Amino acid sequence: MKTLRTAAMVVGAVALIATGVGAGIAVAQGITLSAAMATTVAGVGASLATIATIASVASAGLSIAAAAAYKRPPLTGSPTTFNSDPSAGIPYLMGRTWNAGNIVYWDTTDTSDKGDNDRQTFVVIISGAGPIEEIEAFKSDQVVVPFDTNGSALGFYNDFMWQKTQLGLTPEPAALTIPADPVPVPGWTAAHKLSGYAAAMWRMRFDTKGKKFQNGTPKPGWIAKGVKVYDPRLDSTYPGGSGACRALDESTYVYSENPFLHGLTWCLGRWQNGIRILGIGALLAMIDVPAFVEGANVADLNGWKIGGVAYSTDNKYETLVSMLQAGCGEPMPLGAKISCFVNSPKVSLDTITIKDLSGSVRVQATQARRDRINGIIPRYRSEAHNWEVISAAPVRVPEHVAFDGGERTKEADYVFVQDLKQVATLARYGIENSREFGPIDIPLRPRWIGYKPGDAVTVTIPEVGLNDQKILLTNRDIDPATGCPRFSARSETDAKHPFALGQTTTAPPTPGVTGPPINPVPGPGVWVISATSISDGSTTLPALVIDGSIDSSSSDAIVFEYREWFSGIGDEAGWIGAGIEPPETTQKVIPGVLPATSYQAAVRYRRQGVIGNRLLLGPITTPLFELEAIANIVADGILDRSEKPRIVQDYTVILAEQAGIDARASAQGVTTQKTAYDAAITALTAYLNGLSPDFDDYATDTAIDRATFIAKFRDVYVARQAVLNEIAKIAYDQAVNAIAAAANAQDTADGKIDTFYQTTPPASASEGDLWFDIDDANKLYTFRSGVWTLTADTRVAAAVTAAAGAQATADGKVTTFYSTSTPTATALGDLWYNSSTNQLRRWSGSSWVQVATIGADWATNIANIPTEVNDGRIGDGLNPDGTIKPMRVGTTAMIDNSVSKTFGVTSAGTLTGSGSYAWQDALSYTILMDEPGQILLWADIQQAYASGTLPMSWQIRFLVDGSQVGTPKGGAGWGTDSGSIQRITNSLSAGTHTVKLQWRANTTDLGLSDAAMFGMGRFNK
Repeated sequence: MKTLRTAAMVVGAVALIATGVGAGIAVAQGITLSAAMATTVAGVGASLATIATIASVASAGLSIAAAAAYKRPPLTGSPTTFNSDPSAGIPYLMGRTWNAGNIVYWDTTDTSDKGDNDRQTFVVIISGAGPIEEIEAFKSDQVVVPFDTNGSALGFYNDFMWQKTQLGLTPEPAALTIPADPVPVPGWTAAHKLSGYAAAMWRMRFDTKGKKFQNGTPKPGWIAKGVKVYDPRLDSTYPGGSGACRALDESTYVYSENPFLHGLTWCLGRWQNGIRILGIGALLAMIDVPAFVEGANVADLNGWKIGGVAYSTDNKYETLVSMLQAGCGEPMPLGAKISCFVNSPKVSLDTITIKDLSGSVRVQATQARRDRINGIIPRYRSEAHNWEVISAAPVRVPEHVAFDGGERTKEADYVFVQDLKQVATLARYGIENSREFGPIDIPLRPRWIGYKPGDAVTVTIPEVGLNDQKILLTNRDIDPATGCPRFSARSETDAKHPFALGQTTTAPPTPGVTGPPINPVPGPGVWVISATSISDGSTTLPALVIDGSIDSSSSDAIVFEYREWFSGIGDEAGWIGAGIEPPETTQKVIPGVLPATSYQAAVRYRRQGVIGNRLLLGPITTPLFELEAIANIVADGILDRSEKPRIVQDYTVILAEQAGIDARASAQGVTTQKTAYDAAITALTAYLNGLSPDFDDYATDTAIDRATFIAKFRDVYVARQAVLNEIAKIAYDQAVNAIAAAANAQDTADGKIDTFYQTTPPASASEGDLWFDIDDANKLYTFRSGVWTLTADTRVAAAVTAAAGAQATADGKVTTFYSTSTPTATALGDLWYNSSTNQLRRWSGSSWVQVATIGADWATNIANIPTEVNDGRIGDGLNPDGTIKPMRVGTTAMIDNSVSKTFGVTSAGTLTGSGSYAWQDALSYTILMDEPGQILLWADIQQAYASGTLPMSWQIRFLVDGSQVGTPKGGAGWGTDSGSIQRITNSLSAGTHTVKLQWRANTTDLGLSDAAMFGMGRFNK
């Protein structure tokens, strides 16, 4: 017995040094277990690692190396060390693992009146946050020792070792005792139940023969299945869940080895008697539960498990990181919520183009050299190695080693992983993720506000090297002033997943940005063309309209072109410039085109003087105005007597112009189109003459077949336009040269050029005037230095003969004016070109009527622009000065200084809850709507709790004109709390509306300290 007496003395001495009191004094004073185990319970506070004489316990602390994704701070306890460390905190056992426990009681006992001290008793904490699932086995010096139900060891240690355990019920029915060896334990009473703690009482008897404990106290350890967790998938109150499991009701928790379920439960915290003893303790409303459920499903599918021991004194966030690391995931913020991400194949949910940006994109094109690794040496806990942390063989990717020009290897600790295959998979993911490029900072427009970290999208912005690049969103911030979200992201390589999971041996190439083209071609569908008409009230003309917006952030201008289209036209043939516009342009109107004619348009981008390739639009056919009028007249299938004069007039015009058109066609050698044109007129004449009563009988109505009637006139107008188009094609070059020659005379002294059509030289003329000798093949003369000089290029005369037609009037001349002020016309048909607006107008006999525009912008060409942009239609949406009337732009995607606006109001006042749970106004704002529409509303609040009893509940909601918008949002909790809400109103009528944010709470212990409300929509205030 001398040995044990000596041992007791050593223990007492060490205890005096460590705690200032002896073992016997501590027991006598009845020190009890505290919630955090900061003090020793009914025993000593010395570490057994220092008591080599008795325990012979070797130190086995973990060596934490640099990990692939993060560096974990040192653990505050060791599950392989049997000691009485008062700073180790509460052990928290997860999954199936090993724990040597932490001693909370240790003393010796005499079993005879001689004071032999032949019994040694330990009480050991295995895990807090009980009950745990199971204590599977006990090992002494790594040898399994079984016990009977009364606590007696079976086999080698029979009559020399006893043990009883508990799982940590709350509460435990009784304190631990050993029925098989009912020896009184000094200071251990029925009050020492250790409720909520999985624990063991372990006792040994001194072997006088020295056969049982030759090396002193053996190293003990317990294999156990640890704490239970909350599983939303087994919760009938969670969408898609089924079962009785409930958040924060630990009596309903279930055993699991799923890393994400342990992470979710850690975020909720471990609560006993209303006190958080472990974990973060976040409100359920502040946790992105669906993200954890997604991670749990992926972990189950891949067989990823968690196992190990954390301690209450460990850093809570780093503990969460290590938990999710075991499931190949990581935590991430989602606004004020705790969310997470799991490595798994991601489907791209949307595509980001330059039109989606609200600011400048920043891209780090590659990872830093020190961070882009090609090998990992993973460290994990191995059951085969007595649960020690060991280093596995290096995991390397030869393709990456070759790409990097050498090995770049790091050590990584996977502290809650206990399987070699699993840790190898995690290491491969760590290597591949280290090679993804980023960060990518990308500010977007409000429609992207619903996307969150963990989502994958595709980016097509060639200017920054992102060409159909899939990215993973990693963080999101929202600008409260504009409602625009800003995301952080990294590249996401699909091929890394089958490689990391061992489904293929082919490693993916290292991702990177790709170079943009010098000047990109506009993307398909970015610009669209339509054919319409424009009118100044007295004249209606056909026009082409091109709508869209630039999809290149580096281009400095947009180039518009058009041409008359026909089958077989060459790629570069016939293009006419329609203007070079600034990059902000979203619509281009091209007037001056022919009716019932096929056209193509093109859009090109210019960058630093270099013009890119064309995006072709069309062909599209312009309207036939004459036919529209006829169709309206016979809409009812009756040609009544009031309508007949108009039809007779149109038919008379058709016959009157036939001879002139035929003559021009013959002069230009146009035969095929001329023949079709004459045949169409013949068919129309026969049809009209066959009507009964006669179509020109003004005394009676005539029933007609509407479709046939319209078709006959359509055939004439289409054939007429075809022959005129062919004439124009042949005369195209000549007409262009004639116009160019006329334009060169803008520098004349009197500011105008007179064009004479007569048989003799004009008697009076000014420098630059033109004379067509009409009885001599329209030869062109120019008045230079007082002399009529023959123009050598005879093609001009031919072009004028073919194209001018009836422009010459009875008085024998047409005057063309070049000035910025309105001139005085001299005769019908005079032309006026306004050099400041690029508008060409013709004198109708009473007013100047616009006939064409060359490169004019809308600000100076008000009469020719659509006054409401809504699906290409024209309405009444412009003020007289050319500005857009409020609410007249038919789109919902405009921000800032346009039609869509935002408001924001804040309050630092304090509201206090009430037992009646009454709603209180937090903020109010009045808006003015010019037209019906919807408003996007969102708000953030900050609350403060005084003392009180859980649960405290609160809610927030929006009211518009006293009516609730959607459903309220709320929660319950303890401590300082924040909340947010986002809703979209139903369509609001035009007029004034009052928007309110309301708050309520069920107790005066809860108050509202700050609030902010924002809105976005089409309103004036």
